[in-house]
Parts: sequence; structure tokens; C-alpha cells
Amino acid sequence: MSLNKIRSILYINSNNLNKKTVDIKQSINTVNALSLFYDITFYSSWINKKNITDLERFFNIKLNFKHRRIPIIIFTKFFLLEKITRSIYCIFLIIHLFKNKYDIVLTRDFSFLYLLGLIPEFLRPKVKIIFEVHKIYHKTIRRKKL
Repeated sequence: MSLNKIRSILYINSNNLNKKTVDIKQSINTVNALSLFYDITFYSSWINKKNITDLERFFNIKLNFKHRRIPIIIFTKFFLLEKITRSIYCIFLIIHLFKNKYDIVLTRDFSFLYLLGLIPEFLRPKVKIIFEVHKIYHKTIRRKKL
């Protein structure tokens, strides 16, 4: 697909936006830059409106794109709870992909890709996915045809 044919992009970010880490800043800056050229939607776990304003102030940026918040926070302190909350988050994303049309999905979220790999191919959303690698999941990855 050429860049001229891209109209809409979904950017998936499962990190906790309340933490204000450098990877959050990088993701938001990427989405802001892409929003100058494309219709982009930023999907994240739950953050309240006040904290979004705090995030903008902290990083000295303005969110110039559509932002959708899934009503769940991914809990990472307990293994089982993290698996459950990540699975729910991914299910919301997959439902959203079936309801909305995007040309490309950008993500750093390996759990989203992993869950997609578990779904039979004929049931998966038909969209190109770009995975931006920032961690190596050598202990959890199994070969999955995506």
C-alpha cells in the first residue's frame, strides 16, 4: 500500500498514560505528527480527562487527534490479573476494528498481536498491522502466522 492511499490509522497504546514515561511521550509525539497528514485515532487504556490535561501540560504538547479510551486499566503487578485485563483490552480493540475501517494499525502492544494470532485467520480483522518493536519477547513468543 502506498502512502498516498493511506487515509486512516489506528495507533494502539496499552501503556498506562498516567505514568508519563518517555515511551508515552514518544507515542504521543508520533501520533501528533501523523495527525498532520492522516486521520488517526489513538487507542489507550483508561485515563480520566483531568489526567489527559496533566499529560499535555507535563510533556508540553497538545493532543491533536482522536483519542478513544477503553474503560479498563491494565494491571501489571499480578501475572493473572495482567493476563485478564490485557485480554479484555485486546477484545475491545478487535471489536473496534470490526466496527471501524482503518487502512493501517500501528502498535507496540505484543499482547494484541499474540491474541490476534490465536484467532482463526478467517475471523481476524482485515487490516495491515505495523508492529513497532521495543522489547524482545523471547520467553513468550511462539511462531504465529499473522
